Amino acid sequence: MFERIAELIEKSVKEDVEGKEVGIAFSGGVDSTLMAFLARRFAKKVKLYTVSLPDKEDLIYSKKIAPLLGLEHEVHILREEEIKNLYTDVERKLRLGFLKSEILAPIEKIFRIVKERYVVFGAASEELFMGYERHYKWIKAGLSEEEINEHLLEEYKILGSSGDIWAIKTLGKIHNKISLFPLYKDEIMKEVFKIPVMTRAKDAVRKKHVIREIAKYFGIPDIAINRKKRALQYGTGVHKKLLKMKKEGIIS
Repeated sequence: MFERIAELIEKSVKEDVEGKEVGIAFSGGVDSTLMAFLARRFAKKVKLYTVSLPDKEDLIYSKKIAPLLGLEHEVHILREEEIKNLYTDVERKLRLGFLKSEILAPIEKIFRIVKERYVVFGAASEELFMGYERHYKWIKAGLSEEEINEHLLEEYKILGSSGDIWAIKTLGKIHNKISLFPLYKDEIMKEVFKIPVMTRAKDAVRKKHVIREIAKYFGIPDIAINRKKRALQYGTGVHKKLLKMKKEGIIS
């Protein structure tokens, strides 16, 4: 059912990474695992990078999945003082406020440690494949198919103009890195939006039903397919630490 989208994603990854040495921001979730799985087909070299607090989900899953992909994997354990410094540095550079800068703090660390010039991210998956709780609240609120698609399209467009993709690209440029977003292509978006909202929203617990089915199509490890969606700041454990610091007045 989703073969055409799978073909477009594979084509996009190939276009972005072919012949290059790339690093992948790797959480062990379905998006980054799919990016890694496809990138190894076309890139000259692929290396996975994970940053996380000890014993957090991203660390646990990434360490289990990386060997299944047969790719080199570099792990960096974040400490409290380093998290504060990463957040403060991001906020100084971009002035985006707490909610955005807490997401970007682990990415700042990725850019500091990645050796390759090209860095691959799985961003845009949430907006394409309905990965946020609010998307399912729209359905419960009785919004029409057209209204939900309009909201999703608006979120998708914001990503590249002033949202997370714009911010990651901007941060990467400061580190002389080129950020790649194979899922953020209009060709893919148009094909995804042809799928009825209720099909995209079929799995309200794990979320992102369509990309999980695409991952099955390619044969990526079940452990990544079945992992429940966790935003970067939660999967790494950064959110709780930074929120505590904010409440205590250590950061603004």
